[in-house]
Amino acid sequence: MITHIFRELKMENFRDLARRAQESWSEVDHKVYESASTDFKEDVDAQIAFGRQLATLRSERHWSQAHVAELTGLQQSEISRIERGAANPTIATATKMAKAFGKELKLA
Repeated sequence: MITHIFRELKMENFRDLARRAQESWSEVDHKVYESASTDFKEDVDAQIAFGRQLATLRSERHWSQAHVAELTGLQQSEISRIERGAANPTIATATKMAKAFGKELKLA
């Protein structure tokens, strides 16, 4: 409980600090920030979507993360991080994953 309150206070202090810093930004600074924020959100959304697709494929086959790790040569903990959207797999890792599931990796 105390840790949760402390995190909230830290986050609020950070938001306040960020707000005050942004007040001094130029219009160009704000545009760069918005563009970078949009790009970052799109990257994170794609990372999360990939992880969800992986978890769904694994679940449909009734495979454990350990089994996928054996098939791919990756650590089970890495499979977990990818499924949770906490890891951003390389193309080589994504290709190993696709191959393990009998899928072809296509970049759109």
